[in-house]
Amino acid sequence: MGMRVLKALTLLLAILGVGALILASHATARSLTALTAVNPAMNFAYVRVHGTVTAYPTLSVEDGYLTFHVQDIEAGSGVDLRITAYRATVQALLAQGRIPMPGDIVTVEGTLRVRDDEPSLVLNTPEALDITASGEQYIDLEALDAMALGERACTRGQVRRVRDASETLRIVTLR
Repeated sequence: MGMRVLKALTLLLAILGVGALILASHATARSLTALTAVNPAMNFAYVRVHGTVTAYPTLSVEDGYLTFHVQDIEAGSGVDLRITAYRATVQALLAQGRIPMPGDIVTVEGTLRVRDDEPSLVLNTPEALDITASGEQYIDLEALDAMALGERACTRGQVRRVRDASETLRIVTLR
């Protein structure tokens, strides 16, 4: 009888130890990984990165995926990382209205994939994405020509014409 009690206590202690390790890993914040530090040896690593969204995301509700690109905030590094989310994570982000747009500053945690020296990160849960919307700049209509593609701005004008070029593109003429 004493041996059975010892085995049961050992099993209970092992289960409690694994539970404590899981709780500790969730409570510990991951340090930021610089995009310039990503290399093939980090394939399948769980990392946390910080950067600026560089272009509009690709979203397919039917196929259940979302992809966007992040670039190091450090000016001039030129390192670009593709972030991809699938199915339930995409649905949750859509329900919460949390789709990153160009210029947004994001912090993302996920599984890093490095194939052919091209890194990408899989966003596993919606909680692992933190978005800080960029502040729009207010400009005159004349200054629109000088803006970079994908850059955000706010302006005022009189709507002169609205034309649907396709299902996903509407052209608005302002004066």
